[in-house]
Amino acid sequence: MPRDFTVKQVERLLRRPPALTRVRRNLYLDTRNGGASWAFRFRGRNMGLGAYDLYSLDEVDDEARRLRRIVREGRDPIAERRARRLERARETTFEVATEAYIAAHRAGWTPRHADAWGNTLRDHVLPAIGALPVQAIDTGLAIKILEPLWYAKPVTAGRVRSRCELIMAWATTAGYRAGDNPFRWKSHLENLLPRQSRVHRVEHLPALPYHDLPAFMARLRDQSETAARALEVAIETTCRTNEVLGMQGGEVDLPTRIWTLPVERQKAGKEPRRIAMSRRIVEIIEGLPRVAGNPFVFAGERPRRPIHASAMLHMLRRLHPSATVHGFRASFKSWASEQTDFPREIIELALGHTVGSAVEQAYQRADLLARRRALAEQWATFCCSPPQADNVVPLAAGAGR
Repeated sequence: MPRDFTVKQVERLLRRPPALTRVRRNLYLDTRNGGASWAFRFRGRNMGLGAYDLYSLDEVDDEARRLRRIVREGRDPIAERRARRLERARETTFEVATEAYIAAHRAGWTPRHADAWGNTLRDHVLPAIGALPVQAIDTGLAIKILEPLWYAKPVTAGRVRSRCELIMAWATTAGYRAGDNPFRWKSHLENLLPRQSRVHRVEHLPALPYHDLPAFMARLRDQSETAARALEVAIETTCRTNEVLGMQGGEVDLPTRIWTLPVERQKAGKEPRRIAMSRRIVEIIEGLPRVAGNPFVFAGERPRRPIHASAMLHMLRRLHPSATVHGFRASFKSWASEQTDFPREIIELALGHTVGSAVEQAYQRADLLARRRALAEQWATFCCSPPQADNVVPLAAGAGR
């Protein structure tokens, strides 16, 4: 009878030429395909038991002992494992797969991105196919979900399709389904749906022309609400609404005029971002009322919460109904590109955008704070400059009351 290998002897096999080697009864180590994996061999067939570095010799020997009993009873362990996987596939619904995919990738996402994933699928996909096994989802169901969105909400449709494709790919890799991915675009859905570029025209968020901004800012400074000060900071820092409203006292260093924005509130940040604050922003922050126990700079009425985003939106609608908070970022970019000599890289960094290729980013680690500070001061000076008579922005009816 062939001898059984010890752990040390099995380790030595890794240094030998590739082979399928018996190490215990019915138990083999397979090194023929560039790696090392365990196999249970019976009736001339091999049944994989997993990678060598994942399971110890004792663990796979116990599993081989269990499988030998199955074989002695005249059963087929490969067929039984296939049946178990099929049963698990029936139990793995699209909703379960969605939760598993998000959990597996959450560590690499910002909280906002993770919420966006869940919300998109909850609103547009899960009501239709959430309870169905992933194996049962086919191209017909994919079209049923996508087609109504494709023409009414093309941007959302693109996100839905992409996210569903990734979830279905995860389910295939995990062994819960087999076959083609019904949400795949290339050589599949592109044959059934028009390209989005032919369906819609991209509409950018309305932006106030930068030459109208001094007049608008003069009106804004006349407003006394905390929302007005938050909107003023958002415009001067070119930051997004959630970034500004989430500002906490511990993030702000007033003597150095630096605001450190944490990763979790950035749209696609990978590390904390330093934002140069103008003297006007420091003046605003120092003049805001402090609420005991509330860490937020723009403290709201609710305990330990900032003012609501709708407060800033309502303030803007009172002053200029057609403008958007995000649109002021475009106003800044147009002004900086046309009225200053700062290079594009500085302007993009001021907007919190990633600049350059991956290689360029690897070599360019500096955030160029000093140059961004100079740009921020020029922007603040322009925002606070006296409006020209022919560029006065009229208040909406009832504004300022």
